[in-house]
Amino acid sequence: MTLEIGSVLYNRYHIEEIIAKGGMGAIYRATDESLGVSVAIKENLYPSDDSSRQFRREATILASLRHPNLPRVTDHFVIPDQGQYLVMDFIDGEDLRTRLDREGPLPEDEVIRIGVAICDALSHLHNRPTPIVHRDIKPGNIKISTSGQVYLVDFGLAKFSQTGVSTTSGAQALTPGYAPPEQYGQGTEPRSDIYSFGASLYAMLTNKLPEDGLARAMGNATLTPVSTYNPKVSQKLSQIIEKAMAVQPEDRYQTADDFKQALMELLPPEKDFADKTSLSPAALTMRSSIGQPPDQTMTSQTPLASSQGQMPTSAVAPMYYPSQPQGEQPQYPQSPFLQNIPASPARPARKSFPVLAVILVGIVVVGICGIIGVFALNGALFQKPEATTAQSPVSNPIIEQPPTETAPATPTIPEAASTAAPTSTSAPTETFTPAVTPVGGGSGRIAFASDRSGKPQIWVMNSDGSGAVQLTDLPDGACQPDWSPDGRKLVFISPCKERKDIYKGSGLFIANADGTGVSPLITVPGGDYEPDWSPDGNRIAFTSLRDNISHIYVYNLQDNQVSLLSSPTSNDRRPEWSPDGTKIAFETTRLGNSQVWVMSDTGKGAREFANLDNGASYMPAWSPTGEFITFVQGTDQPWLASRQYNNPAAPEIKLLDLRALWNPQYSWDNFWFAFEYVQDSNLDIYRMTINGGSLTRLTTETGADFNPAWQPITK
Repeated sequence: MTLEIGSVLYNRYHIEEIIAKGGMGAIYRATDESLGVSVAIKENLYPSDDSSRQFRREATILASLRHPNLPRVTDHFVIPDQGQYLVMDFIDGEDLRTRLDREGPLPEDEVIRIGVAICDALSHLHNRPTPIVHRDIKPGNIKISTSGQVYLVDFGLAKFSQTGVSTTSGAQALTPGYAPPEQYGQGTEPRSDIYSFGASLYAMLTNKLPEDGLARAMGNATLTPVSTYNPKVSQKLSQIIEKAMAVQPEDRYQTADDFKQALMELLPPEKDFADKTSLSPAALTMRSSIGQPPDQTMTSQTPLASSQGQMPTSAVAPMYYPSQPQGEQPQYPQSPFLQNIPASPARPARKSFPVLAVILVGIVVVGICGIIGVFALNGALFQKPEATTAQSPVSNPIIEQPPTETAPATPTIPEAASTAAPTSTSAPTETFTPAVTPVGGGSGRIAFASDRSGKPQIWVMNSDGSGAVQLTDLPDGACQPDWSPDGRKLVFISPCKERKDIYKGSGLFIANADGTGVSPLITVPGGDYEPDWSPDGNRIAFTSLRDNISHIYVYNLQDNQVSLLSSPTSNDRRPEWSPDGTKIAFETTRLGNSQVWVMSDTGKGAREFANLDNGASYMPAWSPTGEFITFVQGTDQPWLASRQYNNPAAPEIKLLDLRALWNPQYSWDNFWFAFEYVQDSNLDIYRMTINGGSLTRLTTETGADFNPAWQPITK
C-alpha cells in the first residue's frame, strides 16, 4: 500500500510527496525528523525472495561506496508485512533519458564531461578489492542535479565480481541496446560496463538506441556510425565510442581509466575544465563556482520504471567532481566543501589610476593628515604606550558587560579559593610577546551554541557580544561549531539536545556561514563529535564512539575517507590542530588522569605535553602563532593555564584567578580568549585578552551559552 502524504515512516521519516510510483513500490521525498534534512525513500512492497535479495544487495553495495559520482544509502530497514525501504539523500534534477526526450542530442563537449565523471565512478567500482559491476548503465540511470553534478544510480542489478570471473546470475535483467553481448548468457565483468557506457554516450549524442549487442555478435546487425545521426560529432569521439562498444571485450578499453583518458584527450589544453563546465543553458552545469553550497537533493522528475520494470535509485553523494587524471590535464575541484574554501582568500585585483590623479589624491591626504596630526600630537601621541606583556597570571579581574547588554550591575570576580593549585613563579625561558593590532579580534565574530530558544542551536554574535543571530533550527538541536579556515563554513554536530560531555549518536554537519546549505558528512553508528577543521581546509579531526571507546579520527573532505589516529586501546578526544596542520594536540587518559598530549597529523609520535602532578589537564587550544598551548587544569574548580610548546622546561602558567571555566578558544589574531564560565548559576561566554585582562561577559540570556568558536579574519 502506498504511504500517505503526511504519515511518518519508521517513527522518523515524514512523507512529503510521491516522486514516482510503480507496481512494486514507490519513491518518496521525506524529511528525516531526527536530522531535519530531506531524504529520498525507495520502497519495495512485494519482497519475493529474489526481489528481497536484490534490494538488500543494492543497500549493501551503496552503503559501502564512497565516491562523489555514486549514490549513498543512509538507512535500510524492513517493516514486517509491509515492505523494504532504502533511505537515501535527495537530489533535485533529472536523468538523461528524460532530458534527451525533452531536448534531443546533447552537445559534444557536455557529453565528454559526463563521460569523464562516469568513467571516474566506474574506475572506483571496478578497482575495489572485490570489483563491482553495475550491469545496467544507460541514460535513465545517469542523473544530473540542478547544480550540474553527475551521478550513476540504480544499483539494483549490480554484482560483486571476482577479478577475471564473469557473473551470470541475474543476467536476464538487461536493457537491449545498452547490454553487451556477453550479458545475454556468458556473464558480465568490468568491461561489460565499458560497453554499456559507450552505448549510453552513443545515445546522448544521437538520441537513438544503438543496435543490440547480441544481434551484432551474431552478424544480424551493424552499428550505425554516430556521424550518420549527428554529423557535428567529431570523428575522434565517434571512434572512442565505437571502440568502447566493440563486440569482443578484448577489443574495448580494458579499464575505465583508459576510457576516461581517451575522452580527456579531446578537451583542448587551453580549456579550463574547472571553470568552463557548463552542461546546458538550462543551468544543468558541472560548475566549480566559488560560494555554491553542496548539492543535497534528489530528483522529483525521476521515472520509476525502466523498460524492464527496474526502479531507479535516486540516492546521491554530496557534490563532488571527478578526480584528476594522470598527465598534464585540466584541474578539477575535489570536494563539495573545499571548492568554497580557498586556503588563502584571494585579494581583489588592483585598479589602475592615472598618475596625476594619484598625485592629487596624495596631496589631499597629506594635508588632512597634517591637520589631524596637530591635534593628535597635543596629547595621546606623546604619551608612553603600555608595554605588551607575555602571558602571565592575573588576579581578581573585573567583568565588563557587553555594550548592548542590560544586565544588572557589574559583578566582581570572587577571590580564588585558598586551595588553588600553585601558580608558577618562574617565567618561560623565552618570553612570548603577542603582536596585536589596535582592534585585536574586533572584526571577527564568534559562533556558539545556545539553548535560549529551546534545544541548543548554533548562533553567531559580534566579538563584543552584540548582534546575536540564530543560524540553525534543527529538530534535535546542534552544538560544537567550528569554522572553516576561510570563515565561510561551519562544521557542527547534531543531535545535541543539551550540553553534555559526550554525544552518543551524533554526527557531523557542514553549513554555510549564514546557516544555509546544511549537509551531513558520511558517518557510521556510534557518535561523532568535537570537530576541529584543519588549517588547510582539507580535513576535519573529530572524536568518535564508533569503536565503543572515544578515539580521534580525521575526515578527508577531498575523498570522503576517514582515518583512525588513536591507538586501539587508548581513550583519546578533543583534537586541536596546530597552526601549520602537521600536529594535533588532544586529551587522553593513556597514563591515568586526563592529560594533554601531542601527535602528528597521521597519529604517529604521540607524546606527553601537559602531564601534570597537580591536577588533570584537558581541552587544549593551540595559539595561532603555534608557540603556546592553553588548556583547562583541575577537575572540581578548573582554571586556565598555558605552556610553551617547544620548550620542555617551561612550566605551566595560570592565566587568571578565575575558576570553573571551560573550552578556551583563541581569536585568530592571537589577541583574545573566548571561554565558558558559570556565574550566578548561569553558563555564559566570556572574553578576555590572552594575558588575562579586559574580562567581559558576552552573553547574558537565560539558559546555557557554550562552545565558542572565533570566525577567522579574512582579508
